[in-house]
Amino acid sequence: PPPPPPPRSFLIKISKKTSGLRWEIGSTEEAEIFKKARIVIAEPAPEKTLKVSLKVNKPIYLGQTVSVSVVISNKSADQKVCTVNFWAKKRMYHGFLEKETIKTFKQEITIPPWEDKSIPLELSYKEYGKFPDMYYRMRLITYVTDKSPENNVAVMKDIGLLNPPLTIKMLNFHAYVGEKVHAEISFTNPFALPLRECFLTIEGNGLVDDPIKAKFEDVKPNALAKVVCDFTPKK
Repeated sequence: PPPPPPPRSFLIKISKKTSGLRWEIGSTEEAEIFKKARIVIAEPAPEKTLKVSLKVNKPIYLGQTVSVSVVISNKSADQKVCTVNFWAKKRMYHGFLEKETIKTFKQEITIPPWEDKSIPLELSYKEYGKFPDMYYRMRLITYVTDKSPENNVAVMKDIGLLNPPLTIKMLNFHAYVGEKVHAEISFTNPFALPLRECFLTIEGNGLVDDPIKAKFEDVKPNALAKVVCDFTPKK
């Protein structure tokens, strides 16, 4: 049989914009695009001459005053006159913030060259207790403005308040299914005010049939409260 015909040759004309994907290497258009890309991904922006941080006392128990320090640092050889703005807002468990603000603060300060300025703030239970729920989470926000807007800095910090620890002490030497158990439950009142008409609810699958409510006498501030309760484990 005769040999197959030779393959046809195809000529593709390449314009400056190669295959619609990129500009021709070395072209003016390529240089312009590269220049724009450098602006976007750029070299690191100049370091700000102002820095701010938030420091909080820990651990923080519900009922205690939250101590916050706003620390502003001047990282330049020039004196800085800036305005410090602070907000504390209630943070919901899903991350959203309450519209109302727990506390606001605004002050103009002067910071000498190469020095830090610390502003102490406090959030009392009287302030954050207006937003009660079972989570007690807050978001702290600080925004520091300078005469040169490029030096403006901000920082956020989320904090959560801990419930006072409960101590459970078994008064029986051993606990057996079907036999009555005596337990002592105690805690310390963390509030600056006495607790009145309060009680604990005790629940446990297989331990108690129905929730048990243990009442307390009035508990003075920082005082230890104790109550003894009985239950019979079923399993």
